[in-house]
Amino acid sequence: MKFQEVGTYAPEALNNPVEVQPLEIAQKSSLKRKKERDEKFQREFQQLGFYAPETLENIQEIKPLEIAEKSSLSRLNYLLGFINRKKPGIFKSFVNNLQKTYASLVKADYCNNQKYDISELIKEFDHLKEYKQLAICSLNYFLGLLELSSDVDWVNEKVKIPKGNFFRSFLIPRYQNVAILSDTIGRKEGCKLYKIYRTEHAKISTPEDKKFRFETLEDLRKDDFQDYEGEGNPGWVRIEGIVKNGKFVYRKDSCLYAEAMKDYPDNEFKFLAACYYDYQGTRIQWNKNFILTMEHTIAEGDPYCSCVVHDTRIDWDLTHPEKEFWDNLESID
Repeated sequence: MKFQEVGTYAPEALNNPVEVQPLEIAQKSSLKRKKERDEKFQREFQQLGFYAPETLENIQEIKPLEIAEKSSLSRLNYLLGFINRKKPGIFKSFVNNLQKTYASLVKADYCNNQKYDISELIKEFDHLKEYKQLAICSLNYFLGLLELSSDVDWVNEKVKIPKGNFFRSFLIPRYQNVAILSDTIGRKEGCKLYKIYRTEHAKISTPEDKKFRFETLEDLRKDDFQDYEGEGNPGWVRIEGIVKNGKFVYRKDSCLYAEAMKDYPDNEFKFLAACYYDYQGTRIQWNKNFILTMEHTIAEGDPYCSCVVHDTRIDWDLTHPEKEFWDNLESID
């Protein structure tokens, strides 16, 4: 075995003056170098939120009639107009199927019990006002999803309900609408048409003060951390990455929407009801240059939602990591 000499003899080096820093300065310098090193190799992923499935049982107070007008009835009115424009040939069949299905799902005739005339509520809905009985069925179904008792004055008073019931009151009508549309025109065409409807509705329903809220992905990420400060967003858990090369990567490990819909069997319909808006919402609410890719979702039966937000000013590749990447992603906490 051969050996190689390294270094040189220099005994005079012992006499060379060396600047000796005071201990306090040396410690500060060491901490600074450590901070710089930590920032350079900062944690790629960090957990936000915490598991709290009992969140769906938490009580919140709402005005049912106000929510119904802005939520299920307003969306149903837009859906009717959309189908009438895009597929006029199926419009009557679709309306009949809606009314028949909603009537079969109604738990109680809340409107009749309260002697409530829906005419005033729907007079501004240019399509739904022509189908009063459908509107009544839709409202009764909405109130049933809230699981209100028949003697509650939902017309004039606020009511206290579990959060899970509130989620279902707007998620399940969406689920039923796409299911009914699929029954009317066929599953493939029905789901395709519903996606177009959701995209259109997102554009017209987003308030101006909620549009284009972030200039950069870093701004979006910072907002996420603020949302989850303390005990914010209980029950929603995500593994948050850093922004790199125009991509912002995160994995959602829990979804209260999916949990609220777990008793409904069709995963594709659940995805369209709970998740599909996010694609258009990314561009409308966050930044017109942002595009979301998402290849796994809890609503469709996956163990997580895999999400990448791409800033197309930097990243036009839109590459989404393979399943192995998401399976092995861990938070370093």
